[in-house]
Amino acid sequence: MNRDGTQLAFMRPIPWDEIPSVWPFVEHGLNVILARTRETWTSQDVYRHLRFGKAQLFMHDKGFVTLEKCQEPISGEPYLNLWHIFFLPGEAKKLRPELIAWVDEMRMATRCEWIQGSSPREAWDVLEPDFEKVRTVWRRK
Repeated sequence: MNRDGTQLAFMRPIPWDEIPSVWPFVEHGLNVILARTRETWTSQDVYRHLRFGKAQLFMHDKGFVTLEKCQEPISGEPYLNLWHIFFLPGEAKKLRPELIAWVDEMRMATRCEWIQGSSPREAWDVLEPDFEKVRTVWRRK
């Protein structure tokens, strides 16, 4: 437990000066995500977001998460966007309870109203049923 009574961090925040040392693993994970989806971002987009403080990288010895604190455009309410979740094969399901508890802690720590994630994949096995599917996004180019 931390001094304030919260659990020890499940994932460690990675400051900018440490990102180059973990980037090969993170970039590999991002490329795995890209290979499974039709996302439009690139690993360099993620790198720039981390560099300029638009997103934060958190590491576990078996994976990583990127988070962004966002604002809902109409209401202005803050929410926490789960941008990327990557764990080595089979590890995310094993760590699911800790991951969900950590995400809930992060929402409270950042004073966000809710946690949101999106993916072109039909299901996020790691997040369901703790996360409810509330919207499908359609896009035309």
